[in-house]
Amino acid sequence: STVKSGNPCILDNQISWKTQVDHVCSRLNKVCFAFRCLRKVLDHKSMLNVYYGIAQSIFSYNILTWGSNAGLNRIILIQKRLLRIIFNLKFRQSVRNIFVQHDILTVYGLFVYKSACYYRKFPNLFIHNDDLHNYNTRNKHDVHVRNYKSTKYFNSPVCMVNRVVNKLLVDIFSILNFQRFQSVLIKYFRN
Repeated sequence: STVKSGNPCILDNQISWKTQVDHVCSRLNKVCFAFRCLRKVLDHKSMLNVYYGIAQSIFSYNILTWGSNAGLNRIILIQKRLLRIIFNLKFRQSVRNIFVQHDILTVYGLFVYKSACYYRKFPNLFIHNDDLHNYNTRNKHDVHVRNYKSTKYFNSPVCMVNRVVNKLLVDIFSILNFQRFQSVLIKYFRN
């Protein structure tokens, strides 16, 4: 049985997001069918606009909450299937160059992007290592990641955002204008 925690994010009784990922995959599979029908009447550019409007909005909705889940593997497979449909590629053909040529973020890239934007919007919600001690260490400016005793915390959105932010370049976060920050971050992911 499931507990709804907002619409349409679904949390199950084991405090996992498996039901949410099932729900997103189900919706994306329906979009795959619609794209097969649309492919006959629309060109690639129009199909990409529909992709951004429908498919990407489905898997990016509230991704910070449930995106640290292993279920993203299932969603990226459907994302690749959608791109194969849009560009009329064969079943086993690689879509890596499609991601690069058309500046499309993978589901993983989208999760990291949203995590970085969240940190940039709300930096006062995070504790840095230099707030806790005055030692001159190489990680003193990193976001503090608490010690964890369970994998639930390790995979939680809070811990995941902390770890993602620590992996990104410090120079990106020094940009003051938020729109400029977003465009630089997108360029960083595409390179």
